[in-house]
Amino acid sequence: MYNTCGGFLYTLQSCPYDAKSLAISVGDGAVRVCETDTLEEDDTKLSLGRTYTYWQNVQGKVLTIAWHPTRENLLAFATGESRVGLIDASGKMERPAKTLVPSLRGPIYSLCWGDEYDLYVTGSGHLVKYKADKPDEDPVQIYVTFEGQKWEISSTSWYPRGMLCGSNSGAVAVLEPYTRELITVAFVFSKMIHSMEWHPQQTSSSSEESPYKDLIAISSLDKSCEIAIVEYADKGDGPKLLILKCLSGHKKAVLQLAWNPHKDAQLLSTSHDRTIRVWDVSEAVCIAIYDGHSQSSLGAAWSAFPHLPSTVMSGGADCCLRVWRVEDYP
Repeated sequence: MYNTCGGFLYTLQSCPYDAKSLAISVGDGAVRVCETDTLEEDDTKLSLGRTYTYWQNVQGKVLTIAWHPTRENLLAFATGESRVGLIDASGKMERPAKTLVPSLRGPIYSLCWGDEYDLYVTGSGHLVKYKADKPDEDPVQIYVTFEGQKWEISSTSWYPRGMLCGSNSGAVAVLEPYTRELITVAFVFSKMIHSMEWHPQQTSSSSEESPYKDLIAISSLDKSCEIAIVEYADKGDGPKLLILKCLSGHKKAVLQLAWNPHKDAQLLSTSHDRTIRVWDVSEAVCIAIYDGHSQSSLGAAWSAFPHLPSTVMSGGADCCLRVWRVEDYP
């Protein structure tokens, strides 16, 4: 356990090209980037090294973050005060953030990178697209319309196979990722979609495509507190979202989801019930329950080191970063 923060830890994300770098969005008005590494005397254990704190021009509760998938050290963030910005996390200098043109109101809980420098941001039911390489330009509003009705968007995730948009009423749409034309829709829950995560195309433990690459995990604020596992497939009549199964166990709303990048069909989930659950999605069973947080568990991430496939880092409303292993909490 690391008591390092003066606010809630909302989101944790491992850097996609540097296994040592972990970014954390914190409610004390800063983004932290922690250097993680294995112990010299025991490479099965993770330790935290230096932490860099980016607070200049952030000015608010940082609710979400996203590493750029290919541009090194470029980190996007959004706050509870509607700010969206970019951080250069390179080198040893803690540089001021570059804020983008304001366009949304209210807290921003969802942002993701798209093609090249496209940055998609969701807040108060609206979805906009920034060009991060042109930070002084106004963003473009994106609309999702189905049967003549414009959706209020709550969450967005971009993948080369499709752009996922979740609505305030519990529906999920798949858009063509480059043209943003509507491909298909599924009505998964009755309340706001919170998180949508596509299973990795390939895990670090295999040289083959994953047999679970068509699965999408979805959480919402639905009173059922379930996680829906949806398959994106074409059975001959065009691509469709098919609900395969639901994972039940959490006692309060499920928040963030994260697929294990090292093991097929292994999913973790955070919740307002304080626990973090790890699921074997192939069998639809919970295989671990971490109950070390004293308040809501908000953000969690798998270690990016392939030889630490069961190590998890998590944070929440107790303002602590915790590091634990799945097998220790059966």
